[in-house]
Amino acid sequence: MTQTLLDRIAAPGPKKILACDGGGIRGLMSVEILSRIEADLRAAYGRPGLVLADFFDFTCGTSTGAIISACISAGMSTADIRAFYVGSGKEMFDRAFVLKRLSELGPASADTFYQLGLAEEGRFGFAAADAAYARAAQLAPETNHYRERRQALQKRMTDNRQPISR
Repeated sequence: MTQTLLDRIAAPGPKKILACDGGGIRGLMSVEILSRIEADLRAAYGRPGLVLADFFDFTCGTSTGAIISACISAGMSTADIRAFYVGSGKEMFDRAFVLKRLSELGPASADTFYQLGLAEEGRFGFAAADAAYARAAQLAPETNHYRERRQALQKRMTDNRQPISR
């Protein structure tokens, strides 16, 4: 740990914690709110170069909030975070783009698709899980467990009368 962080942890008094919520590309709205907070802090402290990392002792977040939190912790200004989201938002949050990029990896990515299917299934994203398992099976047809997992998912959905829609 850096000495600055150790000093913040050891400092007496309450700590300022910033918790950022998730929400995909809608995290850009959070960045706009944080931008206003950053501007107000700059004005209040008379420090035009102040970033949120200078004010908050700790940051944390979920999903896109974790991305924002990491950017803040790295010392990025909200203007830099906004530019990052605007420039990378489509690539980060468009599932079709992610699947296309993964499919370009070739046969070695079959396990990546399988892991993606497991994650989607865990989030009840059954259509996305089905598509990921199908792609894994297509990339590695000799690997039975990809096909078997897809069949088990499809059976579960049929038994529960929950269609797998695309």
